[in-house]
Amino acid sequence: MSSFFQVLSRTSTPLGFVRPLSSSTTAKTTKGPHNSSITSYCSDLVRRHDYEMFLCTLLIPDPILRTKVMTVRAFNTEVAIIRDQVSQKEIGLSRLVFWREAVNQLYLSKKADSSYKNVPRQPTVLGMSKVIFEHDVSKKWLVNLLDGRERLMSDVPFTDLSDLEAYCDQTVTSILFITFEILGVKNVDVDHASSHLGKAIGLGTFARSIPYNAQNRRVLVPRDMLIKHGLSQEDFIRNKQSEKIKELVYEIASHAHIHYDKAKSMSKLIDKKALPLFLAGVPTDIYLKRLQRVQFDPYHPSLTTKYRLLPWHLYFRKIKGSYF
Repeated sequence: MSSFFQVLSRTSTPLGFVRPLSSSTTAKTTKGPHNSSITSYCSDLVRRHDYEMFLCTLLIPDPILRTKVMTVRAFNTEVAIIRDQVSQKEIGLSRLVFWREAVNQLYLSKKADSSYKNVPRQPTVLGMSKVIFEHDVSKKWLVNLLDGRERLMSDVPFTDLSDLEAYCDQTVTSILFITFEILGVKNVDVDHASSHLGKAIGLGTFARSIPYNAQNRRVLVPRDMLIKHGLSQEDFIRNKQSEKIKELVYEIASHAHIHYDKAKSMSKLIDKKALPLFLAGVPTDIYLKRLQRVQFDPYHPSLTTKYRLLPWHLYFRKIKGSYF
């Protein structure tokens, strides 16, 4: 218990953007993928931008698996934050090209058995080289993730809920699949549960992101849901017609809850060594319950700040072996 909360005490910096690596830092992280500074870089990146998954990853029992999952989370974070770091679509797409080329080079290097020598000298890429070279990680999951992130560069709303769920599969389920491949767990039950959990996490995250996106004049709510509830994009930007917005968010949250319950119902079929990785769904479960308490108002002040009790919830669920 003490080690977990000692780490938290050292990582309590508010979420924010990662400063570019200085030339001196880059020099320290280009010696090879085993350098501890790469591990620190990946961990710090996830802590700053994906705090909930940072906490969940800290609680993975095996330290080697924990480091590799944190690296995969860092890769996801690298591509996820691009949209908020650029003002023009073209710039964002060009940054995604770097990551696509990096992924291609990683798999070409693995095929040629040339270790990490020919991959870009970027910390997360170097960290991913170790993951890919040591495990049978499917390239398609990384490609799916990049495709999903590219889809949002245009700020085009989703067509319908199925379209939104497909995006959740690309950006969340793909990461779950990679973590289970690293663990060496491949079976239908885990895949099925992961698919439902990925959709639940993705839908919950989408509901939570509505106020932030609206503040930046981005409304990605599915078009058919806007029509169904008689809402416009401007209603979300100005937080007008709050009751109708609550009804729409309730619909999204209900689907997230259904997927979470389906994943939970399969817990007895899942390999015990894989269960700790399903802790990733707990923050979504907690958020959905908090959202329900405020009548599904995503703009409620209690939902726009970091939930300080989350570390305790996660830790005690781990101790109890209750990963859902």
